[in-house]
Amino acid sequence: MSAAQLCAEDFQGWLGRGSRYESRTEPHSLNRVPARIVKVHARDRSRLAIPEVPVSRRSFLYTMSAVAGSAALGGFAGACGSDSGAGPPPPPEVSSGAIHGIVTDMQGVQQSSLGRLYLMRQTGQQTGRVAEVTAGGHFLFENLEPRDYKVRFHAAARAYVPDGQIHPVPVTVERGKTADITVKVQLGVENAMEVEIYAGDDFFQLQPDGIENGITRVKVGTTVCWYNVGTQPHSITGGPWRDSGDLNRSQNFIWVADQVGVFPYRCRYHTPHMAATLEVVA
Repeated sequence: MSAAQLCAEDFQGWLGRGSRYESRTEPHSLNRVPARIVKVHARDRSRLAIPEVPVSRRSFLYTMSAVAGSAALGGFAGACGSDSGAGPPPPPEVSSGAIHGIVTDMQGVQQSSLGRLYLMRQTGQQTGRVAEVTAGGHFLFENLEPRDYKVRFHAAARAYVPDGQIHPVPVTVERGKTADITVKVQLGVENAMEVEIYAGDDFFQLQPDGIENGITRVKVGTTVCWYNVGTQPHSITGGPWRDSGDLNRSQNFIWVADQVGVFPYRCRYHTPHMAATLEVVA
């Protein structure tokens, strides 16, 4: 017997009792209705349009609710339930995306466990997300906010991205999608006596994992190259080089560290926000 039939049978028994008013005082039972909510006189059944054919408690209470305008009765009607249930809720909307990539040599052969990838904002700032290259030559960034990013490869003393390759690799993440990219590298040792420092809007940062507006330590003889990755003109002002002059987007300034010392420097246009330190050691 279904739940609806059980409710109907129980309620028919309730209506058929001989007393003038039938009351049940157990408010916590699903099979009983408190007298203070519903009282039905036997001779009033026709005026209340209660059908004489067997009905479910759900149908009866719906009629009473319509006559009395009682929200409480409408809520109680749901206690008997129905044989049919509501469908499953719709799946939640996907609000993030991902970046999947492979690392290959210049001939297209995937490289096993070679280096790591750094996820950067479009502005050149680091996000703090790092992905290791797997044994199969893959890497993955998941749960990313939909926006434009850059991905930078680094494998010290093992491989580097040669000139002619776009690097860092720009990539756009869309909601619910995975963007695929390929990073081509040259096996071997890049010039270990060269460092890159990004000059972005309001920050200097050693690549690939320096602290914004922090200290960069290099040895004497190191080539230090500042790149403007921002949208505004910047300068590299301070130290023995004195001033780089104005650097527009994508322009760079190079200084070969030829003396030991600690050299604070700044951007003339964005002081005090853009200020960092270059330390040269023997």
